[in-house]
Amino acid sequence: MQDKKVWEENQEKKKYLSGYKAAKKKEERILEQIQELRTNAMFPALQYDDMPRGTNISDLSDYAAKLDELIRELKQERLEAIKKYEKIYQDIKCVEDEREQDVLTYRYLQCMDWEAVCVAMGLSWKHTHRIHGNALKTLEMT
Repeated sequence: MQDKKVWEENQEKKKYLSGYKAAKKKEERILEQIQELRTNAMFPALQYDDMPRGTNISDLSDYAAKLDELIRELKQERLEAIKKYEKIYQDIKCVEDEREQDVLTYRYLQCMDWEAVCVAMGLSWKHTHRIHGNALKTLEMT
C-alpha cells in the first residue's frame, strides 16, 4: 500500500515537472500555425483542397486578423512557459543534492531524453534513474 502511494506521488511530481515541456510544445504548435498561415497567404495556389484561390482585400484582412490572434496566443503561451519554468526551477533548486538537481534540470527544464541525460551526467542508465528516483522523493512541489 505504501509503495502505491509513493508511486502515485512520484507520478504527480513527474506531471508537475513536465508542465514546462508541455507549455513549450503548445508554443511550437502555435509557431507552426503561424508559419502555415504565412505560407498559405504567400502561396494560395499551394492549398490542396480543390477550391479556387484568389487574393483580395478581404483575404488579406482575414489573414491579418488571424495572424494577430495567433501572435497574441503565442505571447500568452510564452509567458505561461516562463512562469512554469521559473516555478519548477525554484523547486529544483530546493533539492539539496546537486546531482539530483542536475538530473531534474536536464530532464524537465532542458527537455533532454534519458540517453542525453546519462551522457551529460557521465553515468550509467541505471545510476541516472536511481538518482532521478531519489530526486523525486526529495522534491517538494510549491
